[in-house]
Amino acid sequence: MTPKELIKNKKKFKPVTAKAHTPPYKIHRYFARRPWNLFESLIKHHSPEGGVVLDPFCGGGVTPYEGIKTGRKVIACDINPLSNFIVNNMFHNDLSKDLLTAYDEVMKYLKKISADSFTVTCSECNKDTAVEWYELAHTTACNLCDSSITLLEKNKIRNGIYKCSNQKCWGGKTGVSVARSKRKEPVYLSAHGKCQNCNSKFSVEVDGVLLDSNRAHASKLRREVKKNNAEFPDELIPLEWDRQKEDLLSEKGIATFQDFFTKKNLYINYLLLNKIKEYKNKKDVYSILRFIFSDSLRDTNIMTFTNGTWQNGTPTSWAKHAYWLPAQFCEVSVLKSFGKSFESIKKAIEFNKSVGITMKRAKRVDDLKGAANLYIHTGVLKEMKLPAKSVDAVITDPPYGSNVQYLELSHFWFPWNKDVYESDNIDYSKEAVVNRKKTIKNAKTYKTYEDSLYEVFSESHRVLKDSGYIIMTFNNKDLKAWLALLISLFRSGYHFEPGGITFQDGVSNYRHTAHTKAEGSPYGDFVYEFIKDTPTLVNNLSQIDRDQLVAYIKNEISSAIKKYKKGEKDRNTILVELFNKIVPEIESFVRISKTRGVIDDLYEIFTQSHLEPLYVAA
Repeated sequence: MTPKELIKNKKKFKPVTAKAHTPPYKIHRYFARRPWNLFESLIKHHSPEGGVVLDPFCGGGVTPYEGIKTGRKVIACDINPLSNFIVNNMFHNDLSKDLLTAYDEVMKYLKKISADSFTVTCSECNKDTAVEWYELAHTTACNLCDSSITLLEKNKIRNGIYKCSNQKCWGGKTGVSVARSKRKEPVYLSAHGKCQNCNSKFSVEVDGVLLDSNRAHASKLRREVKKNNAEFPDELIPLEWDRQKEDLLSEKGIATFQDFFTKKNLYINYLLLNKIKEYKNKKDVYSILRFIFSDSLRDTNIMTFTNGTWQNGTPTSWAKHAYWLPAQFCEVSVLKSFGKSFESIKKAIEFNKSVGITMKRAKRVDDLKGAANLYIHTGVLKEMKLPAKSVDAVITDPPYGSNVQYLELSHFWFPWNKDVYESDNIDYSKEAVVNRKKTIKNAKTYKTYEDSLYEVFSESHRVLKDSGYIIMTFNNKDLKAWLALLISLFRSGYHFEPGGITFQDGVSNYRHTAHTKAEGSPYGDFVYEFIKDTPTLVNNLSQIDRDQLVAYIKNEISSAIKKYKKGEKDRNTILVELFNKIVPEIESFVRISKTRGVIDDLYEIFTQSHLEPLYVAA
């Protein structure tokens, strides 16, 4: 069958009803995971059973897991070592006696070192019970009089503005900005949990006695850390990071990754990790315990908070694509969090057994010709040196421009995990992102983002079989990022099929998370399909120059905005129609243009604001 016949006879992919994450996707935090059954459907639609699927941005492991579950062989790659770490732990299917014994021993140790301040008297039954979390508030100094400011809701005037405690200070009346103020020792407010005796929820105010207990416990833990030589050196957060500048970390006194923990939880985590290392001689047990520990860190840091409308008022784990420090935060019990993370891996193991999934990792790509079904690499795709035309389909979720700084955010885990990562040599220069802050040294632009994507897509084009497809999810209202993605694909030799864009709605019960609450933002993904280019596919491209393209795009966007404001169609339908009209013209322009500078002009002409009216509530 010729490529044209393939296009003509191939059935169009139809969106599915997105389903919530299954247990293997809940074992560790990662950023921007897509719906598992969407990728399951894409894999089934675009590759034969037993075929080879490539994901060059495998991230949180959706393509590797669903590919293996549906009987494909998977080649997975990501520059982020956290990705490799997660993918390798998604396929456990044995809850061994050795693991259960080790877990029980670790939990007994955790109870012992946590008891001194994570135990209170229940306000209902007057019996001692474990504290699940403390509520704390940051404090800072007034920049007018140097008096203390406690970042309590009652002291808040508006976002970032709090009343000074000194009523004689002007800031006591009008408030002062605390956005760039260094956080000092936080204040303990209350202890919370569910009583182990009467099963009632409790909330206990932290009085002088309990405060003294917390301070004494922290000192005791510090001595224990030194005694066991359990501490590791602080790792500085680079000053030339987007998230550093965006989240004002150094201004707030967050200099190292260890500063994301209260002293008490930092010391308990040091001691816990030291205890887990006693199981190094039991490889399988040790690797799972390390993974459980890594997952638990998302709960025990100072970016955890409570919100009365979420999770029944219990702590919400670090929930944003940022190093966001809530004014009031939670000190979650490491004991509680480690136990919760163990339950997550336990459910994943049970799920893996129920679906009969088994991962057999290949040491080299040739092993995929045998029983092996996963070949994974930490780094860039070219380093894998895959054979030409060896892949049936490329299915991926590429980085979203400046939306998520994956490596910077994932580095939160690096100081704790680097000894168990398969590679600790991270080349940030290779990451395909756009820096939000242009003052950063060697800041990555849309052009460098495009070039990084091109390096990956051109290699994926080389290893993809003739007439094979590359399919991806992408949703970004930044028109420049969208252009960069398309330009990189067309430079690589991919061809856009007519009508090759559809909209995939997101998981309904995930709509109101911290990251998806932005008013008017379409919740879900656009699914893009491109076919590997052959001369017969592109000989009918229309001639279009830069000025014609710019005028055409602006006119189509203007027309789409008018339709949206008039309510003629729903927004997602309008966006799909708009993109399907514009993309073929962009392909024609990129392929016909001989001057690189002419293509670069597009980044200067278009801005995010061109699409903005379509990404706000009507």
